[in-house]
Amino acid sequence: MNAAVGSWGLTIRTPVGRQDVVVDIAEDDAGVLSGTARSAAEAVPLQGVVLHGDRLTWSQAITRPMRLRLTFEVTVDGDAMSGFSRAGRLPRSAVTGVRDAGAAGPGVSALLLSAHVVLAVGPVTVAASLFRPAWQAAAGHGGADGVRLLHRITRTYAGIGVAVPVLGLATAASLGVLTDPWVLGATVLVIAAAAVLVARVLPLQRSMLEALQTPPSEGGELAGKGLAAATGAFNLLWVAVVVLMVWRPGNTTGV
Repeated sequence: MNAAVGSWGLTIRTPVGRQDVVVDIAEDDAGVLSGTARSAAEAVPLQGVVLHGDRLTWSQAITRPMRLRLTFEVTVDGDAMSGFSRAGRLPRSAVTGVRDAGAAGPGVSALLLSAHVVLAVGPVTVAASLFRPAWQAAAGHGGADGVRLLHRITRTYAGIGVAVPVLGLATAASLGVLTDPWVLGATVLVIAAAAVLVARVLPLQRSMLEALQTPPSEGGELAGKGLAAATGAFNLLWVAVVVLMVWRPGNTTGV
């Protein structure tokens, strides 16, 4: 089989920003190479695909973000390629790629992204938000089982929170964006949210649970005001993380 055949996940560092493209190259029975380049914006055919030794060249026309004809010259080394692309007389853009990175990449990335957001944001933010109203309903009237359950859910998801950065890193790696600013910003926000949860939300919840045992619960009411502020900050941090995970400034990943 021709060394160029396969699905390649390419990263192109252009003057207008990073572009991520999946290039599929096939060979017919006569040994002629052809292919398609797919991005989040469009899919275009490759033209003049030729492999000389380890040197692979082709050209393609694109319409987004602007109309250009690009020429590529890369070196194939096993399952990796590197080289450059050029549009007319514009400066060259560095190109790097890995074979098969794009074959399952978008689907896997979408799955990881969904798991990351659902695990990180869902149960813990809901439980933390419902805790104070449930406590107010239980104060002075017994029936604290629901309050204890919400505290247990919050504590449990804080304990398994190590999965959040792990999934986040896996998602970023599958998208090839580990060093992008939005990933670094989301990481900082996740750490800040974890600090608020461990240092403020959980201790205040424990204080309010203890106050339920000694009505009237003036101390619990005071802790509740602090909990409202801490929970609001915690949820706001996660909203910012979700925005970065889903919107992703300058996104070219297609996920």
